[in-house]
Amino acid sequence: MAEWDHYECFKNDLVLPWCSPGGDYLRARGIDPVIACDAFVHYHAEFGFIERPALVFFLQGVAGDYVGLWGLFIDGIPKDTWYRDFEVIGRHGWQVPDGGVFATANAFATGRVVIVQRPLDALSLAMCGLPAIATCGYEEALSWLPERCQGAKVIYLAYPATVEGNRLAARLCKLLKPTGARIHRLKPARDGEDWNTALVKHGRHVVREALRSVMVPAHRRQAAPVTGPGQVGIVPAEGS
Repeated sequence: MAEWDHYECFKNDLVLPWCSPGGDYLRARGIDPVIACDAFVHYHAEFGFIERPALVFFLQGVAGDYVGLWGLFIDGIPKDTWYRDFEVIGRHGWQVPDGGVFATANAFATGRVVIVQRPLDALSLAMCGLPAIATCGYEEALSWLPERCQGAKVIYLAYPATVEGNRLAARLCKLLKPTGARIHRLKPARDGEDWNTALVKHGRHVVREALRSVMVPAHRRQAAPVTGPGQVGIVPAEGS
């Protein structure tokens, strides 16, 4: 039986996270459940083989079809000792041979593609008006991603400013060069801070205006950026 088939049984008990612990978790992380529902995020009270409450994200393949599920456990219980090696604290994943990505609404619909590491970061950027996709740890298996990004004029690699984040951004830059798009590195200025942390700490308005200040030409801005902590930095991606 294929790995995806093992998880078909969980789809019957998925609910939208409006009035559920999933919705409460999203609100606590600064994310409106409406944004999550637009991205087809669901809640499951007993997800995975260990049956724990989780937010469930559908993963897309090259054709936009759904190839698997990715669960974020939200009960705060630490990793169990019998987990498989590819499962980490707070997440439940399994082998999707060709990889998959989580995409917020319209993430592939414009000439600008923004790529992050985690679904919560993609939702955080969507809260700031910036659709994004999350690679969910499948960076080594996304050989089809350049085909999906064909037509993009600019690609932003919005990984955290960590050693691992920089390594993955460099790998994706090399992978995506055949698209012909301009590739830039977009990251919170504070080392190790991710987009959801920035959203919770600074609020949507500050993060949105900081993003606009580096992504939108000055003559196209409708208003001057607010004074904020300057948590966003953008540079050409290494190797682009």
